[in-house]
Amino acid sequence: TLAGEIEKHGYDVSFIDAEVELLSEDDILKQTIDFKPDVVGIYCTTSNFKYLIELSKKIKNILGSTIFFGGPHVWHHWESVVNSGVVDYTVVGEGEETCIELLDALNKKESVLDIKGLAYLDENGKAKFNGERVFVKDLNVLAYPAFHLVNVTKYRPSPQHVKRKPSITMNTTRGCPFRCTFCYVPYLFKNTYRTRSVDHVIGEIKQLVKRYGIKEVQFWDDLFGANKKWLNEFCDRIINEKIDITWSCLTRIDTLGNEIMVNKMKKAGCWCIFFGMESLDQEILD
Repeated sequence: TLAGEIEKHGYDVSFIDAEVELLSEDDILKQTIDFKPDVVGIYCTTSNFKYLIELSKKIKNILGSTIFFGGPHVWHHWESVVNSGVVDYTVVGEGEETCIELLDALNKKESVLDIKGLAYLDENGKAKFNGERVFVKDLNVLAYPAFHLVNVTKYRPSPQHVKRKPSITMNTTRGCPFRCTFCYVPYLFKNTYRTRSVDHVIGEIKQLVKRYGIKEVQFWDDLFGANKKWLNEFCDRIINEKIDITWSCLTRIDTLGNEIMVNKMKKAGCWCIFFGMESLDQEILD
């Protein structure tokens, strides 16, 4: 989504998925150098943080590009990231709006002081965070993921997780309406739950089928179909418009609905539902 949003605002984008492409570090550096980016954005998890810092040093030494990090590690450890001495900015939280404002500011050589969700070193060399950004309220305003930048056929699902190929993953929501104390989602999304419209989701599915021949969608929402009106309309659209896809989703047993709803989901192409089990021990549940 981020690459698509950046393209939508008029910037040239290249996307490197080193894991899927099985790229060596030399391959990554070569592709980056060939593109000659002014700005390099890197998705950072805790497990690869140290490596990405070393990789960023090499990119900066060769190209002098501005480097920013985003991703789950940055959400919680932005201060240590900007204190690394190589990362110019970190995008904390959802990145679509923050990244566009950052790129616009860099392009126009304007101040970044008012960009919410951004952290960096101030003029005194101290880590500074501009404050949290309000989440995107309307997910329908965001661009579809820029799948044209990758080879979608190389994204292979886990064994026995799909019925047909090629397949792709998709999210129709962000957050969760529940507040389970053992789960990170309410903390990460601050107890918000936002849903894309049925029109927006169906539009993306049709685009994927037409452009890439996608035959199956894995919905990776933390909780799919919590809104029964939405789910009903979604299934009706797939059935009535004869959209040829199979799909799977993750949900809770107590939000799934009745047998009529499950049968409609099956008719609309759903063949697999993943449920989260807290425990099979009643004493623990109590």
